[in-house]
Amino acid sequence: MHKQDPAHEGNIGHADTEMTEYYLHVQESIRQSAIQLFSEAFSA
Repeated sequence: MHKQDPAHEGNIGHADTEMTEYYLHVQESIRQSAIQLFSEAFSA
């Protein structure tokens, strides 16, 4: 991770972390939904 102006470092890092956590959460939700759909499709 490249360093920028130290005054902005904390805010940028926090925003990146929040976006990453949100993105991973969304990805997990999509993955779970897909697994659910496949399970129902194959067991039907």
